Amino acid sequence: MIRHDARFHQIRQKLIEMAKDRKLINYGYFIRGGYGVGRGQGNPGQIGTVLGDICEYENSMGHPLLSAICVLKSTGMPSSGFWDLQFIPQSIRNGSAEQKRRFWEAERDKVFNYWQRHDP
Repeated sequence: MIRHDARFHQIRQKLIEMAKDRKLINYGYFIRGGYGVGRGQGNPGQIGTVLGDICEYENSMGHPLLSAICVLKSTGMPSSGFWDLQFIPQSIRNGSAEQKRRFWEAERDKVFNYWQRHDP
């Protein structure tokens, strides 16, 4: 279910702002930045759930997966929840770390390129 609440809109807007600048953002930015989300996924108030809802919305609009630019500080890549999204091909979900990295880099670049040419 897509939840279009204040968290959804604020986080989506920040992701778009970062994408326009071709920058990545860490999950911790949202967790500690007054966005009303906690760590994890599964519950409405968790960052992974909100990012999943944003991806569902973006996919329904034919946009690249915006949450691809939200990464773990420790790895520089999305968390495990990203790989569970229904939009990620099964072959990538079950793929090697290198296959995931290549997929993510391509998706990240699609996000950057799309939002540099479009407005929300």
